[in-house]
Amino acid sequence: MIAYIINYILCSIVLYIPYHLWIAQSNMHNFKRAYLLIALVLPLCIPTMEYNIKQDDPTSVAPLLPNLAYVQYTTTQNIIDNSRIPHQKDVFSWTYVIGFVYFSIALILLTRFAAGVLEIQYQIRKGRKIERQHYTVILTKSTPTPYTFLQQIFVNETDYNEGIHPAVWRHEETHVDQWHTLDILLAEVVSCIFWINPMNNFIKRSIRLNHEYLADSAVIQNQDHIEEYCYLLLDLPAQKFESSLTSQLNYKQLKNRLIMMTKKTSKKKQFGLFVLTACVMIGASAIFAQKNVLMANTAISATAHIMETDTIKRLGASSALLAEYDSVMRSITTTRKDNNGKTITGINVQSVDRKRMAYIASLMSEKQVKERTLSPHDINSPKHWVASMTKPKKRTPTSQEFNKWQDTKVYGVWIDGKKAKNTDLKKLEEEDVVLYYVSKLHGKAKVGRSYTHQLDVLTQPYYDKVFADHNDPK
Repeated sequence: MIAYIINYILCSIVLYIPYHLWIAQSNMHNFKRAYLLIALVLPLCIPTMEYNIKQDDPTSVAPLLPNLAYVQYTTTQNIIDNSRIPHQKDVFSWTYVIGFVYFSIALILLTRFAAGVLEIQYQIRKGRKIERQHYTVILTKSTPTPYTFLQQIFVNETDYNEGIHPAVWRHEETHVDQWHTLDILLAEVVSCIFWINPMNNFIKRSIRLNHEYLADSAVIQNQDHIEEYCYLLLDLPAQKFESSLTSQLNYKQLKNRLIMMTKKTSKKKQFGLFVLTACVMIGASAIFAQKNVLMANTAISATAHIMETDTIKRLGASSALLAEYDSVMRSITTTRKDNNGKTITGINVQSVDRKRMAYIASLMSEKQVKERTLSPHDINSPKHWVASMTKPKKRTPTSQEFNKWQDTKVYGVWIDGKKAKNTDLKKLEEEDVVLYYVSKLHGKAKVGRSYTHQLDVLTQPYYDKVFADHNDPK
């Protein structure tokens, strides 16, 4: 979590730098609006993204793998009943305290945000309403200058009766037409929940200022003289009722707005800014996303192997490799409740690089393995990954066993991974079978079956195919 927060904040900084250095000074206001929203949301997603990097590994996986008994993965979904796993005693952790403080502050900020929305709703209920074609005018007693929230424009009742300049109406109508309030609400919610990121405040202020640029741009398109509109802005009185949720005049922004009205950006420069900004976004995605390093096997000498094995026993896997291992385990683990209310944990190994997991597990010290093993037969144990990458020792059935498999009431037969008839075994000799498994059916697995046991038979060609990338047993 700490790594995610650091990457989130750094990614926000990197994405805001292009805006501050070259985007903010351009008059591409629609592009700026889109980019600011991306810079607000994308840093939340990038640290959760993953991509793989192939890299030569100075060690060989094979020599480091111990000769453990092979664990058969009969399905891609291994199920554990948590009710049978002894639970460790709860230990006090500062993680809970930090989490409590974080969410308490977020709750306070969200409460303040909700209070601001309720204050605006109160202004709407208290004011006199005048319905227009696509928005509502709210006449109030305490609104020196007009401001906008969603589809409502708040105006001082006295100023409305005396007549408001058409340019001011056009400015506020633009806020309504372009739904600027939605941008502000999104920025406020993100700032409240992820308050730990100070860059959200800079992005939020930039969003509000850019809204004024957009509204000003819409006004001066219909103005013969920009100077007239500029003087009109200077003559507007200061705003007493201020809310971070509304679009309204801010005198700190006025200088920048007056400068921006006369600024032009050539198409050639616009294209250059697009390309440069895209490069920064791609670079940020590459830097702050999670990187899975895939090692390619290379041979090592016996002396190096002995030295490294000794080092591994003493030091174990590095913190980075342990973090990678734990991250993968969390991503493939799911929990659900069965009909009896027991918690069932599922491990989906179908999309996992098992060789990579076995490699990391083979580097772990006994202490590191024990910390990641809940019970003696825990299928989450790192040892199971190592075992799954070791070829099972061959075994041939006896004549008595081979003859028993003909009983259709007891055995359902699979030959080389395909369902077969019991009589198909007669096409094989005992010596043709190099490996076999017999498993008794339980629970729902027995439904619709005329047999009580499943028999899996492997011949030499299929054995070589299935375990081609596994390590030979010692």
